Amino acid sequence: MSNKEMAREILKKGVLSMSKERLIQMSHYGLPGSVVLKNPDGVISALKYQRITFEDDANTIAFVDVDGLSQIFFNINTVTDIYGKESEDKPDYLHIFIRIGESEVIVSFQY
Repeated sequence: MSNKEMAREILKKGVLSMSKERLIQMSHYGLPGSVVLKNPDGVISALKYQRITFEDDANTIAFVDVDGLSQIFFNINTVTDIYGKESEDKPDYLHIFIRIGESEVIVSFQY
């Protein structure tokens, strides 16, 4: 198994066993992708993010776009459920589903 394949497997295992702590760890790595914020009425916001940041003082995760002008952010303490799964239609993509009350954040990235 090549180093790239090993890295992909490690990332995949991490996402499939996603937790708040692992989400915070993701802010240390450059994993650009897309993020969608939905509520029961539909999509509220969507963007392609370039980086993930974590503000320790505020316990806030932010998904920031390429220009740094737009972001989707939330307090990690408000997360009620989090899990990861492989994309059913795009085999090179992973998704993280984050439940916050009635809303859901869906993070997708190629690996």
